Amino acid sequence: MKVLMAPKNYSGQVYLLGERLRAMGQDVDQLEYVSTDASASMGYRSHKTVNLDPAHVIEGQLKALQDSLAENYDIYHFWNRSMFFVGRPYEMFMGMDIALIKARGKKVIYRFTGNDIRYPSLDKEVNPYSFYNYGYESPYDETDLRRYVEYLRAHVDQFVVQDPELQQFIPEATVVPRCLKLEDWPNVGLQNDKHPVVVHASTNDMLKGTRFIEQAVAELQDEGLKFRYTKVSNLMHSDAIKIYKGADICIDNLHQGCLTVFAMECMALGKATMNYIRDDLYKPAYGNVPVENVNPDNIKDKLRLLITDLEHRKELSIQGRHFIETHFDVKNVAEQLLKVYHEVADRSGPQRTDGPWFRRFRLPRRTNPATQKYVTNGQLPTPRTQNSRQREPRIETQNRYEFRKARLGEHLFKRALIP
Repeated sequence: MKVLMAPKNYSGQVYLLGERLRAMGQDVDQLEYVSTDASASMGYRSHKTVNLDPAHVIEGQLKALQDSLAENYDIYHFWNRSMFFVGRPYEMFMGMDIALIKARGKKVIYRFTGNDIRYPSLDKEVNPYSFYNYGYESPYDETDLRRYVEYLRAHVDQFVVQDPELQQFIPEATVVPRCLKLEDWPNVGLQNDKHPVVVHASTNDMLKGTRFIEQAVAELQDEGLKFRYTKVSNLMHSDAIKIYKGADICIDNLHQGCLTVFAMECMALGKATMNYIRDDLYKPAYGNVPVENVNPDNIKDKLRLLITDLEHRKELSIQGRHFIETHFDVKNVAEQLLKVYHEVADRSGPQRTDGPWFRRFRLPRRTNPATQKYVTNGQLPTPRTQNSRQREPRIETQNRYEFRKARLGEHLFKRALIP
């Protein structure tokens, strides 16, 4: 069984699992797309990388597809997206390669990683502290996202998510959690008894609730509490770890309701960790999560409690490390993922098939029979009768452009991927 994990490597999770599976004797490659114009990198390692020139993205992605097909992988494990995506997210040709990979008899596993499956309308209903309720606007159109997921359901053999919070948006998915290589995360424990160091890490302040955290920090400092606050942002991961090790209290996020990699890293290091957890989702799977459960309403009071209560900090420090060892050691998580691979490899076919790969693409409706087969509903045109004298209306300029683009896309993929 030969597996490719691609094309993203969020928080180094893909590389970590691939490395462990290879150590277990599995034939697994991990490939990451990186942009040649990237201004910064967190420094996570990758097994293989493909440098995508922004001026030649299509050519770069097609070449990566050709190379991967030449390797004759049995399972394609996609993270966040497939290997071909151009234009606006979840429109036009995104994911076109999946159906063509399936046509070659390969298996496809698709892992959602966050807002690529977190529907804003549903999240606002079920999560009172959702960042969507605090002004965050999704970069994705929800209608397009839902259509894309339905397209995936026609071809993907198994969906995977990383926690119960995401599983609520796609219940048929299997949870394979985030993980850590514990040898890289020694239990250093708390560092300062009297004047604790508080650390908050953020790559997106709106998603993390940073404004509420820093408002609470400022007000507590005005009250005269003695502590030091550090915000970590846009640092190499190795440099950030040094700051984490010197912390006593780590604050992750106030909105998502899940245990993210940063929170797990801090718990593994033996830090008292603050994070918003959806207990209704996590307790059935993991029991009580040993973090200080915080949200925008209580962050100030909860932070004051941890700063002033050393014994409570010590309790969270000990319990947090044990919790990570029990549930999120990469050795155990890799076994869970390998079980998914074997189950998928043993299946005879995909979940379902319901039409040609081009049926999902949102192209304008046409009345010309020559182009009608490209309409998104997939219905074939009604043939003309001998008595039909009415001339078909001329295709508008934009429609002709979209039609030619669809024909070009089909032609490119047939040349590139069909043997």
